[in-house]
Amino acid sequence: LCRPYQMGTVGLKHPRLFATTAKLNQRHRNLRVEATPAPRSSSSSGGGDGSIFAEREAAAASRVLHLLTHGAHKGKTSIVYCTKTTTCDELAQFLNDHGVSAAWYHSRGTLPATTATATGTRARRGEGFDAQKRRAREKWLQNDGTVQVLVATSALGRGIDNQHVRQVIHFDMPPSLANLYQEVGRAGRDGLPADCTVLFRASDVLQVQRLVLSR
Repeated sequence: LCRPYQMGTVGLKHPRLFATTAKLNQRHRNLRVEATPAPRSSSSSGGGDGSIFAEREAAAASRVLHLLTHGAHKGKTSIVYCTKTTTCDELAQFLNDHGVSAAWYHSRGTLPATTATATGTRARRGEGFDAQKRRAREKWLQNDGTVQVLVATSALGRGIDNQHVRQVIHFDMPPSLANLYQEVGRAGRDGLPADCTVLFRASDVLQVQRLVLSR
Protein backbone atom coordinates (compact mmCIF):
# COMPACT_ATOMS: atom_id res chain seq x y z
CA LEU A 1 0.00 0.00 0.00
CA CYS A 2 1.13 3.52 -0.72
CA ARG A 3 1.36 5.76 2.31
CA PRO A 4 1.43 9.58 2.26
CA TYR A 5 4.54 11.28 3.57
CA GLN A 6 4.45 14.73 5.12
CA MET A 7 6.89 16.97 3.24
CA GLY A 8 6.89 19.79 5.80
CA THR A 9 7.17 23.42 4.74
CA VAL A 10 7.74 23.14 1.02
CA GLY A 11 8.29 26.38 -0.86
CA LEU A 12 6.27 25.21 -3.86
CA LYS A 13 2.62 25.83 -4.81
CA HIS A 14 1.84 22.12 -5.02
CA PRO A 15 0.44 19.46 -2.66
CA ARG A 16 2.69 18.77 0.31
CA LEU A 17 2.28 15.00 0.15
CA PHE A 18 3.57 12.26 -2.07
CA ALA A 19 2.93 8.53 -2.05
CA THR A 20 5.57 5.86 -2.09
CA THR A 21 5.70 2.09 -2.13
CA ALA A 22 8.77 2.11 0.12
CA LYS A 23 8.09 1.11 3.71
CA LEU A 24 7.85 3.88 6.27
CA ASN A 25 8.09 3.43 9.99
CA GLN A 26 8.05 5.62 13.07
CA ARG A 27 11.66 6.76 12.68
CA HIS A 28 10.89 8.53 9.40
CA ARG A 29 8.44 10.90 11.10
CA ASN A 30 11.34 12.88 12.55
CA LEU A 31 12.36 14.19 9.10
CA ARG A 32 11.54 17.70 7.92
CA VAL A 33 11.98 18.23 4.17
CA GLU A 34 12.08 21.72 2.69
CA ALA A 35 12.44 22.75 -0.93
CA THR A 36 13.65 26.30 -1.50
CA PRO A 37 14.89 28.28 -4.52
CA ALA A 38 18.67 28.48 -4.68
CA PRO A 39 19.69 32.09 -3.97
CA ARG A 40 21.03 34.04 -6.91
CA SER A 41 24.39 35.72 -6.87
CA SER A 42 24.62 39.44 -7.50
CA SER A 43 26.88 40.60 -10.31
CA SER A 44 29.65 41.28 -7.82
CA SER A 45 29.37 38.24 -5.52
CA GLY A 46 31.26 35.56 -7.42
CA GLY A 47 34.80 34.93 -6.26
CA GLY A 48 34.96 37.90 -3.92
CA ASP A 49 35.76 35.72 -0.92
CA GLY A 50 38.17 33.43 -2.69
CA SER A 51 35.45 31.02 -3.79
CA ILE A 52 36.32 28.87 -6.78
CA PHE A 53 32.66 28.72 -7.78
CA ALA A 54 31.26 30.38 -10.86
CA GLU A 55 29.34 33.53 -10.09
CA ARG A 56 25.91 31.91 -10.39
CA GLU A 57 26.83 29.23 -7.83
CA ALA A 58 28.49 31.44 -5.22
CA ALA A 59 25.28 32.38 -3.40
CA ALA A 60 24.05 28.77 -3.37
CA ALA A 61 27.38 27.63 -1.91
CA SER A 62 27.08 30.34 0.75
CA ARG A 63 23.57 29.11 1.55
CA VAL A 64 24.91 25.58 2.11
CA LEU A 65 27.67 26.99 4.31
CA HIS A 66 25.10 28.90 6.37
CA LEU A 67 22.95 25.78 6.89
CA LEU A 68 25.99 23.83 8.06
CA THR A 69 27.36 26.51 10.39
CA HIS A 70 24.27 28.35 11.63
CA GLY A 71 21.39 25.93 11.14
CA ALA A 72 19.67 23.77 13.73
CA HIS A 73 22.28 21.03 13.26
CA LYS A 74 25.46 23.09 13.01
CA GLY A 75 28.59 21.06 13.45
CA LYS A 76 26.74 17.75 13.07
CA THR A 77 27.30 14.95 10.58
CA SER A 78 25.79 15.90 7.22
CA ILE A 79 25.58 15.02 3.52
CA VAL A 80 25.48 17.45 0.63
CA TYR A 81 24.36 15.86 -2.65
CA CYS A 82 25.46 17.24 -6.02
CA THR A 83 24.73 15.94 -9.52
CA LYS A 84 28.21 16.60 -10.93
CA THR A 85 31.53 15.28 -9.65
CA THR A 86 33.27 18.59 -10.34
CA THR A 87 30.71 20.34 -8.14
CA CYS A 88 31.48 17.86 -5.34
CA ASP A 89 35.19 18.66 -5.59
CA GLU A 90 34.70 22.42 -5.67
CA LEU A 91 32.05 22.56 -2.94
CA ALA A 92 34.15 20.36 -0.64
CA GLN A 93 37.07 22.74 -1.10
CA PHE A 94 34.83 25.78 -0.57
CA LEU A 95 33.55 24.35 2.73
CA ASN A 96 37.05 23.48 3.95
CA ASP A 97 38.25 26.97 3.03
CA HIS A 98 35.48 28.32 5.29
CA GLY A 99 36.16 26.12 8.29
CA VAL A 100 33.84 23.15 7.68
CA SER A 101 35.57 19.76 7.53
CA ALA A 102 34.35 18.22 4.28
CA ALA A 103 35.43 15.56 1.81
CA TRP A 104 34.27 14.65 -1.69
CA TYR A 105 32.68 11.28 -2.50
CA HIS A 106 31.91 10.21 -6.07
CA SER A 107 32.86 7.61 -8.66
CA ARG A 108 34.71 9.59 -11.30
CA GLY A 109 37.86 7.51 -10.78
CA THR A 110 40.43 10.31 -10.80
CA LEU A 111 41.61 12.46 -7.92
CA PRO A 112 40.25 16.03 -7.91
CA ALA A 113 42.46 18.83 -9.15
CA THR A 114 41.52 20.74 -5.98
CA THR A 115 43.76 20.23 -2.97
CA ALA A 116 41.88 21.42 0.11
CA THR A 117 40.18 18.63 2.02
CA ALA A 118 39.36 17.74 5.58
CA THR A 119 42.13 16.98 8.06
CA GLY A 120 42.95 13.30 7.94
CA THR A 121 41.75 12.79 4.36
CA ARG A 122 44.50 14.54 2.42
CA ALA A 123 46.02 12.31 -0.23
CA ARG A 124 49.02 10.34 1.01
CA ARG A 125 52.07 9.68 -1.13
CA GLY A 126 51.18 7.15 -3.80
CA GLU A 127 47.56 6.89 -2.63
CA GLY A 128 45.02 6.36 -5.40
CA PHE A 129 41.46 7.49 -5.93
CA ASP A 130 39.73 4.50 -4.34
CA ALA A 131 41.94 4.52 -1.22
CA GLN A 132 41.38 8.23 -0.57
CA LYS A 133 37.65 7.89 -1.18
CA ARG A 134 37.44 4.93 1.22
CA ARG A 135 39.41 6.76 3.92
CA ALA A 136 37.18 9.84 3.65
CA ARG A 137 34.09 7.66 4.06
CA GLU A 138 35.56 5.88 7.09
CA LYS A 139 36.48 9.19 8.77
CA TRP A 140 32.95 10.49 8.12
CA LEU A 141 31.40 7.34 9.62
CA GLN A 142 33.29 7.98 12.88
CA ASN A 143 31.01 11.00 13.59
CA ASP A 144 33.79 12.71 15.55
CA GLY A 145 34.03 15.86 13.40
CA THR A 146 37.15 14.79 11.50
CA VAL A 147 34.92 14.76 8.44
CA GLN A 148 31.64 16.50 9.24
CA VAL A 149 30.31 16.60 5.69
CA LEU A 150 30.48 14.27 2.71
CA VAL A 151 29.85 16.16 -0.53
CA ALA A 152 28.64 13.35 -2.73
CA THR A 153 26.94 12.26 -5.89
CA SER A 154 24.46 9.39 -5.91
CA ALA A 155 27.56 7.16 -5.57
CA LEU A 156 26.86 7.50 -1.83
CA GLY A 157 24.20 4.84 -2.06
CA ARG A 158 23.14 1.55 -0.64
CA GLY A 159 25.38 -0.23 1.81
CA ILE A 160 26.59 3.00 3.47
CA ASP A 161 24.67 3.45 6.69
CA ASN A 162 25.43 6.26 9.13
CA GLN A 163 22.82 6.38 11.88
CA HIS A 164 23.79 9.88 13.01
CA VAL A 165 23.25 12.06 9.92
CA ARG A 166 21.42 15.16 11.09
CA GLN A 167 21.17 17.01 7.80
CA VAL A 168 20.93 16.24 4.08
CA ILE A 169 21.25 19.11 1.61
CA HIS A 170 20.71 18.83 -2.12
CA PHE A 171 22.84 21.44 -3.86
CA ASP A 172 21.00 20.52 -7.08
CA MET A 173 17.46 19.26 -7.51
CA PRO A 174 17.37 15.43 -7.63
CA PRO A 175 16.44 13.97 -11.04
CA SER A 176 13.46 12.04 -9.64
CA LEU A 177 11.29 11.51 -6.56
CA ALA A 178 12.91 8.09 -6.21
CA ASN A 179 16.32 9.74 -5.84
CA LEU A 180 14.90 12.33 -3.45
CA TYR A 181 13.25 9.74 -1.23
CA GLN A 182 16.29 7.49 -1.08
CA GLU A 183 18.69 10.33 -0.31
CA VAL A 184 16.66 12.22 2.30
CA GLY A 185 16.14 8.86 4.00
CA ARG A 186 19.82 8.87 4.98
CA ALA A 187 19.08 11.50 7.63
CA GLY A 188 17.74 10.78 11.09
CA ARG A 189 18.07 7.02 11.05
CA ASP A 190 18.63 7.08 14.81
CA GLY A 191 15.13 8.47 15.31
CA LEU A 192 16.27 11.95 16.37
CA PRO A 193 15.19 15.15 14.54
CA ALA A 194 16.83 15.75 11.16
CA ASP A 195 16.44 18.28 8.36
CA CYS A 196 16.59 17.91 4.59
CA THR A 197 16.87 20.91 2.27
CA VAL A 198 16.57 20.87 -1.52
CA LEU A 199 17.94 23.88 -3.38
CA PHE A 200 16.53 24.24 -6.88
CA ARG A 201 16.83 26.55 -9.85
CA ALA A 202 14.53 27.09 -12.82
CA SER A 203 17.16 25.41 -15.00
CA ASP A 204 17.02 22.32 -12.75
CA VAL A 205 13.25 22.03 -13.24
CA LEU A 206 13.58 22.31 -17.02
CA GLN A 207 16.38 19.73 -17.07
CA VAL A 208 14.31 17.21 -15.10
CA GLN A 209 11.28 17.85 -17.31
CA ARG A 210 13.35 17.11 -20.42
CA LEU A 211 14.70 13.95 -18.78
CA VAL A 212 11.19 12.71 -17.93
CA LEU A 213 9.83 13.48 -21.42
CA SER A 214 12.74 11.65 -23.06
CA ARG A 215 11.93 8.38 -21.27
